[in-house]
Amino acid sequence: RTQWGSDFDTYYNKISSCVDDTAGVVMTYNGNLVNAVFHSTSSGATENAKDVWGGDVPYLVSVQSPGDELSPKYSDTVTVSIDEYKNKITQAYPEAVFDDGELIRNIKRSDAGGIITLETGGVTIKATQFRTMFSLRSTNIEFSYDENSITMSTKGNGHGVGMSQYGANYLAGTGMGYEDILKTYYTGVSVGAFEGTI
Repeated sequence: RTQWGSDFDTYYNKISSCVDDTAGVVMTYNGNLVNAVFHSTSSGATENAKDVWGGDVPYLVSVQSPGDELSPKYSDTVTVSIDEYKNKITQAYPEAVFDDGELIRNIKRSDAGGIITLETGGVTIKATQFRTMFSLRSTNIEFSYDENSITMSTKGNGHGVGMSQYGANYLAGTGMGYEDILKTYYTGVSVGAFEGTI
């Protein structure tokens, strides 16, 4: 009420209606409840779970996600000095040694464009960890350098697996219903009443 002010009743009634209308509805894959992970904004395509977390989950595979480019979190840049970059890497990886070559090498990317692993200072690092180290919005990163600094430009916001919230909102705006939106992001799932035990 404090946050929404005079719009409180409108928003609360909308949320209550959504909850009531979907009571007892679940999403399953081969008869089992799914882990319906989601994120804020994809890079235009979602990520495979295996590329981000290492586990192969058949309903968490890369799909196109239109409308994400309209998100205010779609793109971002972080710039740090070369010295700050090297210090942060060597703090986490004391064995890292930087030569005069390319600062970042051997970038391995997913089908959706997110980085899976990269090499820096002779050490191979998972992009999920690299993202955390430099407080980046996603692992879909492009690098540019000048003499003193490195700029990391990202697309998307979050881990990129499962449903994109901004993408789902865009699809809802086109008139697509919630069941079709869920089936867009979670491949091969069924949506309906759950018939089993949890």
